[in-house]
Amino acid sequence: MNLNFDKYSYVIVYGAKVKRMYYSIKSTIFDDKSPYYCSAIRHKKMCLFIEYQEPDNYMYIYQIDKNCRLKSFGGG
Repeated sequence: MNLNFDKYSYVIVYGAKVKRMYYSIKSTIFDDKSPYYCSAIRHKKMCLFIEYQEPDNYMYIYQIDKNCRLKSFGGG
């Protein structure tokens, strides 16, 4: 597997396939549950939200267009 970090960003998830990934300024401001000191908006980033399918205990790597302004939210 060839990974091109110059052209793409990668999302690595464990435990279930991704149903939907999304980000927006609105969701970053209102839905980021991180404490302020590590919130995306404080660091001038956008929060990437992920909705999962049924759990299956496999690991998945998703290739998305390069976007240095994304920050993930690791939570429920």
